Amino acid sequence: MRALLLVLALCAGATFAQDNARIERVTFGEGETSKTVKDTVHGEESVDHRVQARAGQVMTVRLDTKDAAFNVIAPGAGDVAVYNSAMDMNTWTGSLMKDGAYTVRVYQKGAKGGITPYTMRITLHSPGGVKSTPAPAAKP
Repeated sequence: MRALLLVLALCAGATFAQDNARIERVTFGEGETSKTVKDTVHGEESVDHRVQARAGQVMTVRLDTKDAAFNVIAPGAGDVAVYNSAMDMNTWTGSLMKDGAYTVRVYQKGAKGGITPYTMRITLHSPGGVKSTPAPAAKP
């Protein structure tokens, strides 16, 4: 029963504010494996941070605020989250299963409203901590 509730909560969190999403691309400079993003999320809006990555890379996301949460959504997964920080904690590390643009969707917790500032760090590396180059940006 607890597992079913968790799955339902993850699906609900994954679709939260999808119609009000602002899209921001996260790019890495030559030799960089991590990027710090400082932004704000407003009311029922969500902010979709798109990160190009390759299968086999390990992604770590750390969100430094208690008033917002994030979902990680794999390429082609629609709005089904791989991870929902509202159900656990604001740090996630996972191995990526496919190439493409991963979405880190940031949104306010509960019915807070107003403006919530946040700082988020996204890191991409190869298994075992060896530096790797992020996937090239997707072509339109």
